[in-house]
Amino acid sequence: MLQNMKKVIYIPIESRVRELDAKSLLASTALRFGWDVIIGREDVLNEHIVNLPRGIYIAKNVNKDKVSLIESIRKTGHAIAMCDEEAGLAQNDQDTFLRQRFDTRNLEHLDVVFLWSDEQKRVFDVIFTDYDVLTKSLGTPRLDLMTKHHNALVDEGADYYRTRYGEKYILISSNFTVNSIYGKSKFISKLNSIARDPQERASFERWFAYKEDTFSKYIESISELAGRIEDVKIVIRPHPGEDNSAWGELSSCHNVYIDSSFSLVSAIKSS
Repeated sequence: MLQNMKKVIYIPIESRVRELDAKSLLASTALRFGWDVIIGREDVLNEHIVNLPRGIYIAKNVNKDKVSLIESIRKTGHAIAMCDEEAGLAQNDQDTFLRQRFDTRNLEHLDVVFLWSDEQKRVFDVIFTDYDVLTKSLGTPRLDLMTKHHNALVDEGADYYRTRYGEKYILISSNFTVNSIYGKSKFISKLNSIARDPQERASFERWFAYKEDTFSKYIESISELAGRIEDVKIVIRPHPGEDNSAWGELSSCHNVYIDSSFSLVSAIKSS
């Protein structure tokens, strides 16, 4: 597939705040090895990828709702590499996570899958043993950003947080995508679209209800904490897919701030 192909890599970005720093690191590394790189908004890049010179497309997920896209990219002669943005680090069951993220109809179109760890690669190879797809355990640029060699890529964000909130503050990073920027009904519809069967759809519904309840408890806990340490600033960094206004109940807490201006790595580095 790579023979007679222009040395160009296509890197789609769904969320600028979450992905731009890490994918800029990936792009700069590719440039040093002589590759041309086109990096841009996922929806725009996906719309035009079939008309662009053949190269390597870096997919961020290949679940059920990506079947048509992956097939069309492959038909136009591009190679496809997969590097998942999520990795399932917060899930105990890698088997379930990988089955949700990789629709088997897409596997035949993938040239290589990059996994975050040796254990994830082992589970993947067991689950999809019948599919001839190359797998590599290489980590992820998102974690590479946390090494001292790449500090410059996150320094701007870290300096922003320090300037605004000082040298010492409490950082709370959230992942309550039940407060989706697209609204509750659309988010639930998206979950249902990737469910593989009625049992998994029911599981998603239970998960959603659990997350809603947990978020309510978070609000209560943070409000109580803020009252106990009024001289300490608390910065909540919502997930990029969250609607920040959902945290409005904390507006009465003078030492609580909602801020997702830069990447999580930048926020962690400065807190």
